Amino acid sequence: MRIFFYGIGRFYQKRRETLFSLRQGDTFLGFIDKRAAECRTFDGAHVYLPEEALQEVFDAIVVTNASFCEIKNELRQQGVAEEKILIYKAYLAIKGAVERREYGEFGNLQGKKILLAMPSLGYHGGAIALVHAALALQGKGYRVTLISETIDKRLLREIVKYPIKVIDISTIRYVSVAQLAFLQAYDIIVANVFPMVRFAIRAAHWRPVLWWLHECQDVYPEILDEFTETKDDRLFSHLRIAAVSKRAQANFEHYYPGRVDTILPYCLPNRGQDFRNEPHESVTFAIIGGVCKRKAQDVFLQAVALLPQQLREKAEFRIIGSSDGEDAYSAAVREAAAKEPRVRFCGVLNRVEMREAFRTIDVVVCASREECLPTTMAEGMMYRKICIATDASGMDDVIKSGENGFVVPVEDAEALAGCMAGIIEQPERYADMRAAARRTYEEYFTPKIFAARLKAELEKTVKSWKEGPCG
Repeated sequence: MRIFFYGIGRFYQKRRETLFSLRQGDTFLGFIDKRAAECRTFDGAHVYLPEEALQEVFDAIVVTNASFCEIKNELRQQGVAEEKILIYKAYLAIKGAVERREYGEFGNLQGKKILLAMPSLGYHGGAIALVHAALALQGKGYRVTLISETIDKRLLREIVKYPIKVIDISTIRYVSVAQLAFLQAYDIIVANVFPMVRFAIRAAHWRPVLWWLHECQDVYPEILDEFTETKDDRLFSHLRIAAVSKRAQANFEHYYPGRVDTILPYCLPNRGQDFRNEPHESVTFAIIGGVCKRKAQDVFLQAVALLPQQLREKAEFRIIGSSDGEDAYSAAVREAAAKEPRVRFCGVLNRVEMREAFRTIDVVVCASREECLPTTMAEGMMYRKICIATDASGMDDVIKSGENGFVVPVEDAEALAGCMAGIIEQPERYADMRAAARRTYEEYFTPKIFAARLKAELEKTVKSWKEGPCG
C-alpha cells in the first residue's frame, strides 16, 4: 500500500516503534500535519500539509492522532474516499499486528462456551454489568470468556479468581471477518454496548450473537461517524438485540426504528443480605462515577450549596470516581467542591473498596443528565440505601418516588436540595424506604433472576440465527 501517516504529535510518538516497523512493508509516502510549514522532515520522511498530500497518489491515510473522527470528517470534505481513511487500530489489523493475551482457566466447568465482548473492561457501568453477567453464567456451569481491547489490571485480578477466561485483543473491533474465525470455538457470543457494532455484525458470520445495549444518546454520533457502514440496519439481520432499559431502547431506535427484540436488565451479585452499616454521626451522600458533564456532579454541588448551613454541617458529601480530568468541566467541579468543606473526593474505588465505602453511605445520588439504568442505583438498593435519581436516569420502571427511593427532575438543583434536606432533618423516618429498596433489588437485579432471563434470550438467539436472517 502507498500510505501516509496523519499526525506527528503525542499519539504518534507513543506508538512510534510499532508504526515504524509496520510501515516497512508498505510504500511510505510521508507524514501529514497542519504544522508542516514548521517541520518539513520528521522521522526520516517528508511532512506534508493536508492540501499538499492530497495531490499525491495514495491507497490509505492512517490517522495517527487521537482526534480520528474530526480528521476523518475533514478528509472526507476534501474528497478522500471513506475506505482510504484508517484509524490506527484498523491499520494494525490490516497488517496482522493483532496481539493476543489470555488469562484465567475454566476449572472443572463443562457447560457451553460463551464469549462476552466489550471495548474496555474497567470500573464503569457497562463493563461491570458484563462482569456480573459472566459471574452469573459461570455460576450456572457455562464456560465464560471475556474479550476486550483494554483491561484494567485490578479488575482482571478480581475476575481470574473465578473459573473465567479473559482475552485481551487490542484490535477486536477492527479485525476482518476472516480474522474472527477463532469465534467458531464458542457456542454463542454476547456483544456488549453499541461501540461493538462492527464486531457484532462480523461475529454473526460465525456464531449466534446477542447484542446488549446500554447507551445514552451522546454515545451514538461518534460511533456512527467512525463506523459509517453500520448505518444500514440490514446488517443486523443475523443479530438479536437487547436493551438494558426502555430508555436504552429508545436511544437505539432513534437511529434504527423497531430493531430491539427484548429488554434485558443487568444483575448485581447479592452482597447485601448480611451487610451491616457502621455507626457514624453525619448523614452521608455519595455520587458515584467519573466526573463528567453527563454525571452532573455540578448539579450535585449546586444542591449542596443550597442547603442551609446548619444542615450541611450535619452531612457529608462524597464524590466517588475519577476527578482529575484536564477538561474545563472537571476543573469547574473541583473548583466548586473546594468551596464546600463537607465535600470530599474519594477517587476510583475497586469493588472491595466500594463495598467498604457503602458501610458509611446513607444516600446514593444519581444526578445524571442521562443514564439508561445506573448500576449505582441498583447497588444502593441492594445495600438498603436511600436512592435519589433524576427522571432522566432510566429508573422509571424501578423507582416509585417516595416508596423505594426518590425521583427528582433532571438539572433541578433546588428539588435535589429539598430532597436531601428532608433526609438530613429526619433520617430515622426512612427505614421502610430502605426495606422497600432491598425488595426492589431482589425483584429486578439478582443473579438468579438475570441468569434465567439471559439463558432464555440466548436460546432464542441461537434459534433465530439457525433459522437465518429475520429482517
